Amino acid sequence: MPALVPTDRRSTFTPSDTHSYPAALTAVFHLHGHPFRLLDRLDDGWKPYWLDTLAVEPGQTQRIAFAATSPGRWLIESVVTDWAAPRLVRWYAVE
Repeated sequence: MPALVPTDRRSTFTPSDTHSYPAALTAVFHLHGHPFRLLDRLDDGWKPYWLDTLAVEPGQTQRIAFAATSPGRWLIESVVTDWAAPRLVRWYAVE
C-alpha cells in the first residue's frame, strides 16, 4: 500500500540504509515530484537548501520534510552505490 499524503500538507519521510550487503555501501534516495529539506538529527531545525536526492551512509537514518503541493502518484527510489545493485522503487500519492 502506498503512502497517502494530503494535498497542501507538510509531510516527513525517514529514509534509512539498513541493507545487509557484504560491503558497507551508501544508499542513494531520490524523491520524485517534490523538493525536500533534510531535517537536523538533533530535531532542532532543517538545512537551508532544497534537495531531491540524498545519500544515506550505511547504518544511518535521515529525516526529510516536504510540502505536498503537486497531486498525483510519485516515485520513491533507493539504490546502493554499486552499479550492479538492484533498485528499490516505491510510490506515494498526494491526494
